[in-house]
Amino acid sequence: MLLNMNLKRVVDFHGHLCPDLVIGGKLCEYVQKLTSEKGALVGGLSIITENTTSALDAIQILLGATVGNQRLLVMDFGKHHYTLLTQSTAANFNFRLKPQHYGDEARFSELEHKMINDQVLLEDVVEFQKLLDGRVLKILAMAPEALFDVEGTQKGQRPVETASVYLTCDQCGHQMLQSRKIDYHGKIYCIPCFQRISRNCHHYSLH
Repeated sequence: MLLNMNLKRVVDFHGHLCPDLVIGGKLCEYVQKLTSEKGALVGGLSIITENTTSALDAIQILLGATVGNQRLLVMDFGKHHYTLLTQSTAANFNFRLKPQHYGDEARFSELEHKMINDQVLLEDVVEFQKLLDGRVLKILAMAPEALFDVEGTQKGQRPVETASVYLTCDQCGHQMLQSRKIDYHGKIYCIPCFQRISRNCHHYSLH
């Protein structure tokens, strides 16, 4: 997977090597195979990702599509699904991670549960890291084609970097991006305020 220096760049940026990061690297390798022209990656790639895993760090480093330049659109459905949009109508693809089986799922889930609930012993941490390392090695040894199902897709709406225009929420008085405003009964609301006044939407809070 990738050149060693590219892998090092990704790990240095992310902070450690883990299975999801390698999956993201494999995705980038597949994208490079499908879209490169004369050995060079085509410019202007945009990615719609359906998760917020470590894979996104590989995408940002290796493909240059970032949240900041608005060419990485995140829709967190918890799936390793990715839609690649290019400037060419003939080079848009959907990537879906194939079901992965490592043979240690039961023990992995048990240890993960213990870690989440702060019930692990030192030997549990060591064992869990060994399981993670085994998954990393397995994914690294796989060809991208063996890891993802891919199919062409019709040209979609590519994320476009736009200027930051701010409006003021009529409820809290705080500024918000125009692209995130909600119009409701003649007023404009930021998302948290609208969630507080609406009974028909999911509620998320930072507090």
